[in-house]
Amino acid sequence: MGAVARHADHCAIAVALLSATAWASILVLGATEPQLGLVCSSDAFRAGSLAALAPSRFALEKVVAGAGAWALMVAAMMGPLLAEPLKHIRARSFAKRRVRAMGLFLVGYAAAWTLAAPLPSILSQAAVLAFRSEAAGLIVAICIATFWQISPAKQWGLNRCHRRPALAAFGLAADRDAWRYGLSYGMSCVAACWALMMLPLVPSQVHLPLMVAVSVFVLAERLEEPAPLCWKLRGLGTALRMVRVWARRRVVWTER
Repeated sequence: MGAVARHADHCAIAVALLSATAWASILVLGATEPQLGLVCSSDAFRAGSLAALAPSRFALEKVVAGAGAWALMVAAMMGPLLAEPLKHIRARSFAKRRVRAMGLFLVGYAAAWTLAAPLPSILSQAAVLAFRSEAAGLIVAICIATFWQISPAKQWGLNRCHRRPALAAFGLAADRDAWRYGLSYGMSCVAACWALMMLPLVPSQVHLPLMVAVSVFVLAERLEEPAPLCWKLRGLGTALRMVRVWARRRVVWTER
């Protein structure tokens, strides 16, 4: 097995473990409605009051719980998307710096999604409040996600996700490049996926199925090649093919 194949295998295993651990944690902890911080939580919106913002132990615990739920959600859904950039980092780092470089990349990536956390939460909860119904809020969220999905801006974000920048090999420059790459890749993921991330945040009853559906969709569209900026639907055909292949393998395995 060549060095490139080994890099790919190691990174694929690592992100698979990361994503699987996050999914297992969500199931075990019962995090079926992540609350993205105190201000963006559904409770704070529906109460229509800023009283919960008063500093207190309860408020701090709520913020911590919301941040943890959002981190698990991002790790579970976006974990599989990290295999290729991590392979890029690993292949271009000296052996003694690989773990450090990949760690800095992940720190930058997490920073991007942490900064983006309020956006999908605020929009999803605002949709529920505006129509006083989770079903209506979900329809609005689907409309917003569909509009973004077919827009040239979506393709711009996807194209940036395919960038593999040059990375310094030594010293602080190497650390800086690894962190910047993680931040840049994270911001590209946010640009491509923020609207889809709204969908699991609206309905509490089907939160997990929507998380799974969105995860499949974002992975499918990431497998497509960069394309010109234009208005078109993206990812649906690839996602349907992925589901069809999985279903066929499941049938074959069951028949055995």
